[in-house]
Amino acid sequence: MSVKKEFKHWIEVKEKDGNIARYSVFKKGRSVFIKNENGYEHLMHPSAQSIKDEIRIVFEAEMIRMILPGQE
Repeated sequence: MSVKKEFKHWIEVKEKDGNIARYSVFKKGRSVFIKNENGYEHLMHPSAQSIKDEIRIVFEAEMIRMILPGQE
């Protein structure tokens, strides 16, 4: 049986050019994916300490806040 990709939350970030963007976070099994507004989907490395660090390193963006479903 295949594992379904499950949406977790959005993360509002400030990108290096100053724009505010929303990234989506998904989970599939034990894997965590971060998807930016351009459609690029990044598989978070298992040794990563946190989503915040992964966004800072991979996307060169600063996390502003986490938005849970129904919280908007």
